[in-house]
Amino acid sequence: MRKIYYIFMIALLLMLASCNLDDVGLNNKIFYYEKIDEESIAIGNVIEIPENGAVFIPYQIDSYNVSKLGFNSGLGFGGNGYLSQNSTENMFTRCYIPCSVNSVMGGYFKFVNHTKIFYGGKAFDLECFNNLREGNELYVLPSEYDSFCEIYDDKWHQSIHKANVIYHLNNDSFEDNVYYLDYYNDNELITYIPPIPNRDGFTFKGWYMEEECINEWDFENSKPSFNTSDYKLVLYSKWIKEK
Repeated sequence: MRKIYYIFMIALLLMLASCNLDDVGLNNKIFYYEKIDEESIAIGNVIEIPENGAVFIPYQIDSYNVSKLGFNSGLGFGGNGYLSQNSTENMFTRCYIPCSVNSVMGGYFKFVNHTKIFYGGKAFDLECFNNLREGNELYVLPSEYDSFCEIYDDKWHQSIHKANVIYHLNNDSFEDNVYYLDYYNDNELITYIPPIPNRDGFTFKGWYMEEECINEWDFENSKPSFNTSDYKLVLYSKWIKEK
């Protein structure tokens, strides 16, 4: 038995020694990640849950696109490759996913309960309804709502909703140019503001109500008025070309 133990420990050390630190690392101590190829990476667990409980999955890290959620960090276990909540004092309440993500590892959300998940891309199975006990809610683009309902069983349809706030990148970086989605009640102040987007050769200058960027949205005082169930607020990013 002791011999088997030593063999196991030696194999484990060899495995750790062979790990390429360029492939698995940290994004400014915010997320664990794994390199997929020369253009994309997979996002794992967040290092520390923000105080407001809202996690924004980045659409890029350095020059890599974030195309997948979750990875196996060794020996077939998820490790830091999936989201987890280690205490009831600081838990996820919201998780924002950009349209660059097109794949999710099974079980990525298995330790995230009663969380609002916002996804701004085309319909596919995000694996966010793994167990009945989770109570997660999924918010999607209005144009993708029916497609998401076709993917998930009828029992989940009441947990799928149309987002009513859309952040538009206003450039040609990604298909449909959706940065993040959100949902608010009528005349409710927008309190979860996305991180500042990046664009090579340009400087971000705020969120505006028109594609032409005429009227800037005032997050401190403005409240969206959703007069009908089909109304949505689209905010466009303004860019100034660097000299």
